[in-house]
Amino acid sequence: MLFGSGRAGRVAAALDAAGYRRLLDLPAVPVNNACGLRYDVTVPVHPGPADWYLRSFGVQFDLVSKRWLRQGRLWYSLGWGLAGRAEVAELLLVQAWPRASGHLPDQVAGVRPLAHRWLSDTGADGCVRVAAVLDSADGAADD
Repeated sequence: MLFGSGRAGRVAAALDAAGYRRLLDLPAVPVNNACGLRYDVTVPVHPGPADWYLRSFGVQFDLVSKRWLRQGRLWYSLGWGLAGRAEVAELLLVQAWPRASGHLPDQVAGVRPLAHRWLSDTGADGCVRVAAVLDSADGAADD
């Protein structure tokens, strides 16, 4: 898989080696989707009464159905997204369902120094979510 920067390649390689499964970076999903996928940003789509989620920086997202996470799987998505009003090429979203602790897995914490922006949260359900912008604020993907 090709990446825009060596930084993104290193992050993907580390997560792959740690057993995380990469998902396609869906740029948008309808709010009323059957799998319960969601991102932080919601926009109305016209014509028609439909709202869509846009892939975005924040920790209020679900990359996969919760029933998949309950199997103890680790997931990530790396690609285009929004960070505030700016488009970024390398937005990392991680969703993990740690079986025991509910703490940020070490493999994900290890990529934090490679991020320009970082958010993480452990929800009441024990699900860990991380959002990180890997390319710089001006959109350049530096190494």
